Amino acid sequence: MLNLALIFLRQLIHDNEFSEADDIGTVQQDYELNSNTVMSFVNEICEITKNEDDDIICRDLYDEYTRYCKTNKIAAIRDNVFGSELALLHIKRYRRRIDSSLEYVYSGIKLK
Repeated sequence: MLNLALIFLRQLIHDNEFSEADDIGTVQQDYELNSNTVMSFVNEICEITKNEDDDIICRDLYDEYTRYCKTNKIAAIRDNVFGSELALLHIKRYRRRIDSSLEYVYSGIKLK
C-alpha cells in the first residue's frame, strides 16, 4: 500500500492538484496487474477454466510467459516462482502421461 501511496503522491506533485481517482478496487487491481507479471500474463494470454480437462505442459506455459515478458520488455521471474504464483491463483500442477513420457502439467488453465 505504501508503494501505491507514493505513486499518488508523485502524481499529486506533478499535477500540483488533486485529481479524481477511480474507486480503490480498480486502482488496486491496476496496481496488482502492473506489479505482478504472472497475473498480467494470465489476464491477457490465458483463460482460467477450472476444468481438469484443460491442461498445458508446465514448460510450454512458462515458455509462453517468457515470450510475453520479452515482448513487453519486462523481467520474467524464475520458473519455480512462476509455479508458486499460479498456485496462488488455484492452478493445480500434477504429472500426466503424454505420449510415452510423464510430464508436469498445469490443470484448469489454457491459452486464449
